[in-house]
Amino acid sequence: MVKRIFIFGLFFSFLFSQEVKVVLSQNKISTSQSLTLSIEIKNTEDNPEVDISEVLSNFSIVSGPSLSSEYRFINGIKSSSRKLSWILIPLREGVFTYENLNVKIGSKIIKTDKFQIEVTKDNLSQENSEEIFLKIDVSSKEIFVGEKATLTYTFFTRVPVKILSTEFPEFKEFWVEKIVDPTGKEILPEQWKDVDQNGYSYKYLKLYEVDIFPMSAGTFELQSMIIKAQTKNDDPNFKRLFWEDPFFDTFSQRTRANILVSNPVKIKVKNLEDSPKNFSGAVGEFSLQSYLSSDKFEVGVPFSFTLQMKGSGNFYNISRPNIVFSSDFDIFEGQTSIKYDISRNKEGFIQWEYNLIPRKEGQFEIPSIEFDYFNTNTEKWTKLKLDKKLFSVKKSYNDQRILRSINDSSMILTLSQQGSELEIKDQVVSNLSIFIILLSLIILFLIYSANGLKTILIKNFRFIEKRTSLARALVELNNSKFIEKDFSKILCEYLYKKNIIDRKNLDSRELLDILSEYLDDKHLLALSQIFKKFDEAKFGNIEENHEKFLDKLIQIFKVIEKST
Repeated sequence: MVKRIFIFGLFFSFLFSQEVKVVLSQNKISTSQSLTLSIEIKNTEDNPEVDISEVLSNFSIVSGPSLSSEYRFINGIKSSSRKLSWILIPLREGVFTYENLNVKIGSKIIKTDKFQIEVTKDNLSQENSEEIFLKIDVSSKEIFVGEKATLTYTFFTRVPVKILSTEFPEFKEFWVEKIVDPTGKEILPEQWKDVDQNGYSYKYLKLYEVDIFPMSAGTFELQSMIIKAQTKNDDPNFKRLFWEDPFFDTFSQRTRANILVSNPVKIKVKNLEDSPKNFSGAVGEFSLQSYLSSDKFEVGVPFSFTLQMKGSGNFYNISRPNIVFSSDFDIFEGQTSIKYDISRNKEGFIQWEYNLIPRKEGQFEIPSIEFDYFNTNTEKWTKLKLDKKLFSVKKSYNDQRILRSINDSSMILTLSQQGSELEIKDQVVSNLSIFIILLSLIILFLIYSANGLKTILIKNFRFIEKRTSLARALVELNNSKFIEKDFSKILCEYLYKKNIIDRKNLDSRELLDILSEYLDDKHLLALSQIFKKFDEAKFGNIEENHEKFLDKLIQIFKVIEKST
């Protein structure tokens, strides 16, 4: 009896066991064809989850996943199955083998059997045989790290066409500057141009254009652009009054779907050998110039020094030069400005502002500046040099403005810094003799120390500035729209006001070395990791929400504040 029950149970479990099967519409296609990948699961009423990420390294999804269900009753026994399907198009040619895919059904994971897909290259050129095609042009397929390569994607058609969707490529190993991007823009009929190619008349449109700057050496295979388009089949029963312009067609006739994939492109990136010690990332062809905002300089009166690089290259990857100014100046880093002129072969400039406030009179200089960059035309290192600038700072005629008028009612002295006011008031002095004595003391004080009162006020200002530096830093941190770029500047400004550093243009390594005296190992490691993440966001095409680091940064600021 037990044996019969065991055999029956074994038969029952075999009958209703979940089976997973991979079904391909075809296992051999060309680069311009699509296929359907289906995963069938028998004897289940649960919707499955399938991980096809391994497949997507060589294929792109045209549509899917679509889910279908099937129910059967055989001899009174109910069975059900599910099927997930995707329409895929290849990104490259080759033979691709997949050992198994993970299929999750409820809490259970079942693996599929091994399957293989072969993708071959079209025998005929797409440009010679197709009514519509997508062409990619590359300015150079062999470049150096940091050197610009321009990719241009052009769409050609000689039949009425409607673009349904576009899948733009991603360039994860490159810094990307978009030159032509149709996203969110309406394509107008006058944007299309006419061209004769291979004996046919085409209309074409520059659909997408980017400048890419490699961040590391190696050989990189760029993603293809994929376009889903709809074309009209010829119908002899349909007559129209106008020439078949693709952009004024009603698509009232029969249509068919088309999938276009740009040809795969490989770019070889060569390393920059023997880079100079002060290399700041500039690759291209540049010239260097500088200028001062004024030709007259007075103590306490701010002015700016601007350094500008002009030419063509990777402006967004160039670091601000480290200029050592005189210690007799207060230094504030100004704006960094970048401008491209697409009409002039994408030439442009980057310029850095330095705001200076002289603290004493005398003869001063802006030191000579040397700037090394890699010249992509000569493929050699080039040094740019600017001679030092000499200038004189004179005593300000307004130094005495800190003394306020003294009358028989009151004396008010106000210092204002970002809305915070320090107000010192002397009460009304009615006694004439006391007033005379006070006035005499002030006169004697000014005789023996002309800068005495000014020194006191500066000390008070420094005290207020030091006490409020944390609050200001946290407000700037919270209001930053691009925290990856602003954080180092905010940190340097804070440390400078706390008298921890004596200049504001320190890099991350210098900051970590200095802060090792104020932070424990845990917070120092956290700060190092944050610097690394922010550098990746600034110099690579990485889209990540770094606002999640805000709480950690605030905590680090508070630890530094407590340590000082």
